[in-house]
Amino acid sequence: LGADDNATGVAGLLELARVLAADHDRSLDVACWDEAARGEVGSPAWAARAAGQGVDVVQYVNLDMIGYADATVGAQQMPSGLEAVYGDAYGTLEDIEFRGDFLWTFFDKPAQPFARTYLALGDDLGRTAIGIQVPTALRDASFLQNSDHAAVWAQGWPAAHLGDTGDLRNANYHCFVGDDVVDTLVNAHAGDTLRAAAGACVTVLER
Repeated sequence: LGADDNATGVAGLLELARVLAADHDRSLDVACWDEAARGEVGSPAWAARAAGQGVDVVQYVNLDMIGYADATVGAQQMPSGLEAVYGDAYGTLEDIEFRGDFLWTFFDKPAQPFARTYLALGDDLGRTAIGIQVPTALRDASFLQNSDHAAVWAQGWPAAHLGDTGDLRNANYHCFVGDDVVDTLVNAHAGDTLRAAAGACVTVLER
């Protein structure tokens, strides 16, 4: 159990670390935080310590669940009110008939360059790629605080969350409906997420 949440994120992170293991202009730190489901215990501790040490975080990438996709019409749910705030993104969802097989990111304004590259590379891979830029006034909204990027935002650093939208797409999230097992995953979807993420990371690592 836990194949999508969050074995896919951990496995993807290890693969990104392998691919990006070279000399770059900027340093790359790779970490997996503990107890995210209990209030993101690990990430706030790291963020507070890093801020106290004067660490300059140029870009934080939060790799969440990335392995579930469902191309069935209507498979994708989204938070209520999305259409009122993010009309373009909602329009794209309507265009694809709410199929749950697109690449997804949400990010704050300082993370815009990274996110734009990620989305463009996703498009280049033939995937619908949807992103929303979160205004500062909305960063504390509950549905945007459900992973470790929240601790980074709290310190004022740029952060982008990459994922498959979790329980908005995957009914097996936390085993609510079925078991979250490897057989339910779509490796090609995870692979394209990582390809786009790797390319976007390189643009940040090189000045």
